Amino acid sequence: MRRIISIALMLVSASVYADETATNRGLVSSANIVSWITSTFVILFIILILAYLLKKTRFGRINTGDLRIENQLFLGPKQKIMVVNAYGRKVLLGVTVNQINYLTDLDTNKSDFESLLKGSAQINDKPQESSDDTE
Repeated sequence: MRRIISIALMLVSASVYADETATNRGLVSSANIVSWITSTFVILFIILILAYLLKKTRFGRINTGDLRIENQLFLGPKQKIMVVNAYGRKVLLGVTVNQINYLTDLDTNKSDFESLLKGSAQINDKPQESSDDTE
């Protein structure tokens, strides 16, 4: 990316220098200054848009290892929850600017949660014994 920017700047500066020597009047007129400032802002705007698009699309990042981010949920400006697959094990992590917290293991909690639901369903299915204290 730096190479592309430096090449573009060299080409722009070479064309400005060539224009100055060909007409032999320099960058004195206000039309030339306005044109130069406008083209500079257009180039900066294009660079910022390309940088934003590269950041959002993760172009060039190939994740072939055993550690992958499978999903993430943004909770705030710099806070998120991530599901990370580490060597076939899914882990839920809380990520902030200052720290990363281990929240839970997703593979084992599913079976724990299902057994907890079955246990609560069995408790609800039992007939409740009436306790009459008004004798």
